[in-house]
Amino acid sequence: MHLRQQLSVYIYEKVYTRVDFLRDKPQPFISWICPLLKTYVASPREYIFYEGDEITRIFFLKKGTADYVLPKYTN
Repeated sequence: MHLRQQLSVYIYEKVYTRVDFLRDKPQPFISWICPLLKTYVASPREYIFYEGDEITRIFFLKKGTADYVLPKYTN
């Protein structure tokens, strides 16, 4: 493994060990993805996505709950 990857894995250890999705991923993936992660705090009752939105982000829920609404009939 390259020094840059080793350093990134070391720096972001607290991040990838707390996200279940990242726990068993290879170190090159960890060193690539962790610097791209950003913290986002959503307000209560805030919508993250709306129907028809282009999905350009992935959210990992660290604390709290999130709900979703299924469209009823043709809404």
